[in-house]
Amino acid sequence: MKIKTILFDAFGTLFDTDRIHARVCERIAKDIFEKQGVRLSEIPLFKSWISEWAMIARTTVEKGFLSTKTVVRTSLKKSLLNKGLAPSNEELSKWAQLFIDSFTSETKLDKDARSTLQWLKAHGYTL
Repeated sequence: MKIKTILFDAFGTLFDTDRIHARVCERIAKDIFEKQGVRLSEIPLFKSWISEWAMIARTTVEKGFLSTKTVVRTSLKKSLLNKGLAPSNEELSKWAQLFIDSFTSETKLDKDARSTLQWLKAHGYTL
């Protein structure tokens, strides 16, 4: 089994455990909807985005390439279009960067990811 596939699953577990994904979704959703006067609780964006994220990221990993910013932009755009909203490319880029900034600022996640990678390499898994 390839490390990329295992790491995708490991990162997914860490996202769920640390609630990083949910916190970032909240920040981005507030930015999207509060400007329009819509209360965040009225928009069921989170499950839609998580579902799109998982599908797109899994497909991307299987092709051997994972660009976090591309996956975030694509999954968020699909989720919003399904809700009848059409964000601009500039907005999508800004929100994707918010996600990436939040992801990279999580030191526990970074430490856990490095530990997971070292463990996998020690057990003979390759990229």
